[in-house]
Amino acid sequence: ILKMKRFFYIFILSVFLSACLDTGPDNNPYRDYTHTLTVCPEYPSDFPSEDKSLVTLMITDRNRSTTYTCKADENGNFKVSLPDGSYRLSISYKYNEKVLGGLLDRVILSGKDNNVKLGLAISVSGSIVFKELYFGGCTKYPLQGTYQSDSYVILHNNTSEIQYLDSLCFGTCDPYRSIATNVWNNTDYAHAAQAIWQIGGNGSTFPLKPGEDAVIVVYGAINHQSMYPQSVDLNKSDYFVCYNSSFFPNTNYHPTPGNNIKQDHILNVVIKIGKANAFTFSYKSPATIIFKCPNGTTIQDYLQQEGSVIQKPGFSDKIVLVPNEWIIDGVEVFEKSGKNTKRLDSKVDASAIDFSGPFYGHTIYRKTDENSSTIYGFEVLQDTNNSADDMYEREIQSLHN
Repeated sequence: ILKMKRFFYIFILSVFLSACLDTGPDNNPYRDYTHTLTVCPEYPSDFPSEDKSLVTLMITDRNRSTTYTCKADENGNFKVSLPDGSYRLSISYKYNEKVLGGLLDRVILSGKDNNVKLGLAISVSGSIVFKELYFGGCTKYPLQGTYQSDSYVILHNNTSEIQYLDSLCFGTCDPYRSIATNVWNNTDYAHAAQAIWQIGGNGSTFPLKPGEDAVIVVYGAINHQSMYPQSVDLNKSDYFVCYNSSFFPNTNYHPTPGNNIKQDHILNVVIKIGKANAFTFSYKSPATIIFKCPNGTTIQDYLQQEGSVIQKPGFSDKIVLVPNEWIIDGVEVFEKSGKNTKRLDSKVDASAIDFSGPFYGHTIYRKTDENSSTIYGFEVLQDTNNSADDMYEREIQSLHN
């Protein structure tokens, strides 16, 4: 028994150490059976050449869920020794209030070296960002079964100035799940599905102060926690709500809002383009966006223009094309196991955040930038337009009491 225990502890220690070791070429525990992966990023022409050696490559082993980092050489390229496997490569580098980012998924090392190119794009951090996405539901404990009618997102003012939520649009992108067939190859737009929701107001009705949050209830503006203790109370007076019984009459997901919900906090359905009787916000892997039309344009006017709403190739569904430059923030979620495909352009989200699965009460949550928060005196969230870097899977909803 003592020998078995000793073997068990040695095994656990070896697994822990192997997960912590750097796999870079100068400190590689797998040197005897690795192959060389060479990554040549395609830098935009206006990216400062002197910054290339400062860029870091994040490498995620898709099978082992282990993440490594690698520094660029003087030309901005990367060379690293890795064991055979399937890898996700991502870059996120912040400079001069801009963000350089890109993603390449399912890079295979199998019995030989591999050379790949990684496309990069430059974007600007959002003024309002997604702080939290809760979409996976929870258990009905102490009852049997699972529950997924209690979804919400939290927005955060990440600037030192008041931002107004008036006319802000919210939507989810096609395809519904990250592992579904993706028919789109036009990366200049996000492909919004099912419906576009919009907060009302006259331009200054809904101010959001620096560091403040705003909750948008996607499913069920009621107190779910009174029925299911693992859920949340979404019947709060300052919460915004996706609710329209004419377009989405399914009361399992869209019950009549609770008594604390204000009428002017119920979002408008600008357009419904799907056929579902409930807003189909994925409970496994959504890609979601917030956006505003530029000054002088309204979403209503835009939707009247030819080419703004198109037919999805091979399907009866229609899609709204949302120009990338209108998007304030977007977050892409991947299913931890499966063949995922990007839906948001790298300018919106350079990579994606893995989600382990539904019904645990887990959420996708943004990290805090502790240094900036100290400097500015309010909560500043990390925003490099790379959700694999900026966000993590949280074990309990922040709104859970």
